Amino acid sequence: MNLQEKLKLVVSSSLISFCIGALLSGVIVSIIFLKINEKKSTETQEVTESIILEKINDQAFLVTTNVITDEEVTITIDQGSEWSNFWWGHEIVADGTMKVDVGVNLANLDDKDISVDHSRRIITISLPEAEVYEVSLIGKISAETKSGILKQILASDSEQDFNLALAELQKSAEEAVKDDSEIMEDSRESAKNLLESLFQETGYKVEFDE
Repeated sequence: MNLQEKLKLVVSSSLISFCIGALLSGVIVSIIFLKINEKKSTETQEVTESIILEKINDQAFLVTTNVITDEEVTITIDQGSEWSNFWWGHEIVADGTMKVDVGVNLANLDDKDISVDHSRRIITISLPEAEVYEVSLIGKISAETKSGILKQILASDSEQDFNLALAELQKSAEEAVKDDSEIMEDSRESAKNLLESLFQETGYKVEFDE
């Protein structure tokens, strides 16, 4: 075999190797492309209103914010009232430290509150308003009359007096928090932040229908 024939053989072998390599590369790229598209298609199918609602119910039931407030209420106690006769005829000032739980109950959501725009990759949620869910006492309740009688009202002393005073303080604390639009909006923002993080991995943006 002369030199020219050897060169042709080498060139032919290289060309064949190149073609085989290009063909294999094309196959690999095609497989990767199909896998990516398959993954995207799966993700798109998984982002539906019912699946979003299920995930919310599983992981983000009730989002709450705790507010601590010192409350003071004035109570006029008539003769023959439900209060014990120790307080009859007195106007007392009762005070206590209250903890108010404000939150957004995501369990109230249903399919109609959620929409998915796959083309824009946006999840839109109609979020419920924040509400007061619980008001509890921290510590003790103190009561003082205008004549200067000061007493701590304990459940162990007079359960009825304690419950009556507690109910007044709870009502006062709940009204104070409800009237504070900043607290209620902060609680709603906490719920929004949680939902945004909950669906971050889907690649969809979460928006809220105000």
